[in-house]
Amino acid sequence: MSVERISSFFKSAARGGIRVAGNHGEPVSMTSHFRRQRRGHLLGGVLLGLTACGGGLVAVGCGDSFSQDCAKARSCPPADQGEAGAGATATPPASSGGGADSSAGVDAEPGGAPAGGQPGDEPSETCEANAECSNGDAVDGEELCVGGVCRAGNAPPRVVSITPEAGSDDVERDATLTVVFSEALDPDTVSADTVQLFDADSALAGSVKLSSDRDEVSFTPDEPLALWGAYRLELSRAIKDAAGVAMLEDESSSFQVRDGAWSVTTLADAEAIELPSSLPVSASGALLTTWLEGAAADCGAKGAWYLAGTSNPLAAFESNRSSDCSHVSASIAPDGSAIVSWAQFAAVRTQSFANGSWDASDRQGSGYSGVAFINAQAFAHDQQHITINLDVNARGQPIRQFLSGPARGDWSGVNQFYISQLGSRAQAAFESGGAGLATWTYTDGVYAVAYDVKAASWEAEATILPGTESSSAERGVTGVATAPGGAAMVLWVEGPANNQVLKSSRFDPKGGWSSAPVNVSNSLGGEPLFDAPGLVFDGETFVAAWTAATGGKLTAYTARYDMATEKWSSREPHVTDRGESSVLMPRLGVDAHRNLMLVWAAGAEPLTLVYQRYRAETETWGDVEAIAEGTFTDAAFVTDGKLAFGFADNGRGGLMFRTEHAGSQRLRLASFF
Repeated sequence: MSVERISSFFKSAARGGIRVAGNHGEPVSMTSHFRRQRRGHLLGGVLLGLTACGGGLVAVGCGDSFSQDCAKARSCPPADQGEAGAGATATPPASSGGGADSSAGVDAEPGGAPAGGQPGDEPSETCEANAECSNGDAVDGEELCVGGVCRAGNAPPRVVSITPEAGSDDVERDATLTVVFSEALDPDTVSADTVQLFDADSALAGSVKLSSDRDEVSFTPDEPLALWGAYRLELSRAIKDAAGVAMLEDESSSFQVRDGAWSVTTLADAEAIELPSSLPVSASGALLTTWLEGAAADCGAKGAWYLAGTSNPLAAFESNRSSDCSHVSASIAPDGSAIVSWAQFAAVRTQSFANGSWDASDRQGSGYSGVAFINAQAFAHDQQHITINLDVNARGQPIRQFLSGPARGDWSGVNQFYISQLGSRAQAAFESGGAGLATWTYTDGVYAVAYDVKAASWEAEATILPGTESSSAERGVTGVATAPGGAAMVLWVEGPANNQVLKSSRFDPKGGWSSAPVNVSNSLGGEPLFDAPGLVFDGETFVAAWTAATGGKLTAYTARYDMATEKWSSREPHVTDRGESSVLMPRLGVDAHRNLMLVWAAGAEPLTLVYQRYRAETETWGDVEAIAEGTFTDAAFVTDGKLAFGFADNGRGGLMFRTEHAGSQRLRLASFF
């Protein structure tokens, strides 16, 4: 064994407390035997031709040339070449054999009998202060002068292992983090204050437990971790061992949760099925699926909660059946309550979910004849109201209504907002505090109206966005997204079929709406204007998604908005070998870690659902992948654009689609979990 390897071995042995045999086979602590030096004398002896000096190990010759300079510098002059030159094999002297002289007086345990010197060395057991015993290595603990004799220190507790390992990128969402320490800990120093799991700068709630041996600590988050989320475990130096010695420094370990996978299940088979305009996802990742089922003269609404990746509903409802069902939509409030609304037999009907169950029966809004329901939105404020917007064709005059009512109960005492201009179905976005913005288009402009949380009602007047005033423009459904602090972005398609342009307008709480719309993209392909552009706020900026024609082929694109320059970046294509984009507007979602999910249908019939992921940490898009079993034939898909999609902060989400099957229609759910 080379000198370097032996030296490395004994350095590790000294720190780890490895034991060797001393006099008569008794165990000896290497920590005390090889790591102490005082007043120019070596404490310990010679082993395998090596000897301790200044806390290290050198070849024989160091002991022979040991001097005061060695004591001060904690290093030794090179060994005499005649004894053991560079690269020579060191040979133990006769006195280092297994006899009584070889290790006489060595400590049996730290704090035990003082270590003696080599034969011929002057006795060196005495000390006057702790500093005279220190080897200068904090890892060994603080050596003490006890009764005039140097004693080995109590090494601080150290982390032996952390599970999951630092740098892991495939951790499960329900993982428990485990930390193994080198010794038993003081239970009073192991708590939620000293063992914490961070998501960026936010500490997550969880339970901290210490094993019965008190040398293993576990942290279990209260909620499952987010898909593709990056987390950091932090251990405080305030953690101490049973003797009250603290860790030398704080420690941390970072890891990443695995990405999700798609799973497809069948929800229903019927003669006729109408998809909803949205697929809400709760904070926990539960999907609220809704649909209309049955022939025109005998139809009704259905709905059920599904955990992503499961095929059995958690809770389901079925409405009374009647005729003329249309326009089903659903929304979830931040508190977990939900509402489903649809039009049926010239009336507005709703079904509410609260306190873990659906209402006893669906309810009908009174006084609204000739209703054609368009959309619904739920949001939280101090009265837990639900908002619905409707088209009312009474007396042949189209009227837009925004109604606020209770999450559960009769629609009495609702407050309403009216506007006579009717165009596309309205879209709405709400902040966690309840403030919201609803937008829609009409031939004379793009409209927006805000929801006032304090007043618990919509503003009295809607605003026409500057630069959109026109009496002849064709416009599609708006996409809207809000940002913390009140900022918002609106996207829409404008122009005739042969010259469609994607436009945007931004709202700044300080400066109001943009003075004029910004062109985001041209050549949108002349598709129908039934679909809203994809739009999200990713925590830093707005991101848009749409389909445009390039070289005669339809391709999905994304772009980012630069807040400083108030301009959109160059569009980024998303190309798949499965064919052209068959959706005018791809579906776009974002999680709390700024990771994106882009989904669209590609090719001709049968259509194929494909997706692509954006990793915020590396600022890169992954490969375009197909969703297994995500193929379907549905001619109506290219005329009504319904591809209900939802994505939650925790990275879970889903997509509803319809396909033909054995002469009927089959409703399917693709969930990402």
